[in-house]
Amino acid sequence: MPFQHSLFVSFSLFFFSIGSLFSQTTCNEDNLITNGSMDGTVGMNITANGWQAGWSPDINDHLNPLYMTYGYNWAGVPLESFDGGTWQNLFGHETISQVVYCTIGEWYELTFLYAAQGVVSSEFVYYAEPIGVSVFFDEDIVFETPDDETQYTWETATYTFQASVETFTLKMDPTQEQYVGIDGVCLMKIDEPVSVEDYTSSLPVEMYPNPANSLVTITGIEHSDARIIVIDTNGRRVEDLLINGEQQVQLDVSSWNAGIYFVQVYAENQRWIDRLVVQP
Repeated sequence: MPFQHSLFVSFSLFFFSIGSLFSQTTCNEDNLITNGSMDGTVGMNITANGWQAGWSPDINDHLNPLYMTYGYNWAGVPLESFDGGTWQNLFGHETISQVVYCTIGEWYELTFLYAAQGVVSSEFVYYAEPIGVSVFFDEDIVFETPDDETQYTWETATYTFQASVETFTLKMDPTQEQYVGIDGVCLMKIDEPVSVEDYTSSLPVEMYPNPANSLVTITGIEHSDARIIVIDTNGRRVEDLLINGEQQVQLDVSSWNAGIYFVQVYAENQRWIDRLVVQP
């Protein structure tokens, strides 16, 4: 399937938005998604309020046993998501969806949490492989997350688009026949993104070496409430650091996949952005 819907502008690797990076703290007030936190009663064949189900997803949390087909158990130890509370568990062909409303021409950011949530049966049927999430707008796939390679750890996915219709159905679907948890779904209007090429900043930040394969030093922050965020070319946040007065910060990129990353520093309503190339 194509990764671009004819009615939407798909995510651009060179665009960023100031508001988008703080969506977790403002999502409760501005979220265009009904019940993005997946609040509900844990149990089998239950869909979070506000969502429509395809087949029979379940609602689970980290405090109770697995709620799903009899005879299966968690293959590891579930962790509470960053959003807290309950989450929606999907397997293979199961989906969740809801109708959302936008303003034509405005920019939006969709953010959500997902985690591979492996299970095993008493007969040793084992479903605990890497898995991602496909996002559909009106039955066309627009974004697919990287597979979550680490069971029971929550990942963040982000997709930015410009709306050219007022109403569409958002649907979320596992990428394969495995189990995935979804939580903290947030859809917010954002400012028009700014390209790296067109961006200028008054922050005296420097980053070196670049390219790098081990430690990267960021200097010149000079603010007690600064924040460093790094996203990869799939739109996934790989670092999110609050800086408490340090003027120099080091990032260990030795375990990162080789490729291009976008490093952003926010301080006192100012922003600095640059590409970082990580080599093998």
